[in-house]
Amino acid sequence: MQILEKNIYLLVSNWIIAQGIESVINQINGFKVVGVTNNIDDFYKIDTDTFSPDICIIYLENDEYIPAIVKQIKADFDGVSTIVLGSDVNREVILQIIASETEVYIYKDCKQSEFFQALNASSFKNKFYCEKILDKMLELPTQEKSCDLIKLTDREVEIIKLITNGKTTKETADILGLSHHTIATHRKNIFRKLEINSGSELVRYALENKLLAEKI
Repeated sequence: MQILEKNIYLLVSNWIIAQGIESVINQINGFKVVGVTNNIDDFYKIDTDTFSPDICIIYLENDEYIPAIVKQIKADFDGVSTIVLGSDVNREVILQIIASETEVYIYKDCKQSEFFQALNASSFKNKFYCEKILDKMLELPTQEKSCDLIKLTDREVEIIKLITNGKTTKETADILGLSHHTIATHRKNIFRKLEINSGSELVRYALENKLLAEKI
């Protein structure tokens, strides 16, 4: 079966870095850069009715703008997958970017093998974080809740593992043979038990309690 080539758009603020990324990608079978911009405003001028990239790679000098941009891209381009190249390893920024629901988050100085893994993961809309990002997340101060796992049922632990490894509510329901409503109820109960309010906090909890695979 022939695999369709993935069209990639680069939103990269540094033109030299953009050229380097484009050169690397266009040498990889199955991927093609179809557009490059160094300016956010120009990116938003793309006619979404006639063109929609499969993957958008985002690199900005200031990572604090990235969460809002990822959410806007997801709203404007149906089915697009995003890869964030981080330049900041500030812990709070890391959590904000993860909460933006980007599929892939790697550091700008990641290994070559990790970049290739990132492209493949993004092709299938799977989650992937490079080692440096994972290490920084694991350095977050641990919560003083030694009995958290005891509070959770086996089913709730299963659901945490699936959600934090990139599965949607529907996919989680299909895998476990449950209804969408049941998964939503479990999720609500999990958030209440762990006293958290966001997906990024759930990822943090999963990392601290070794519920998240090293490679996502």
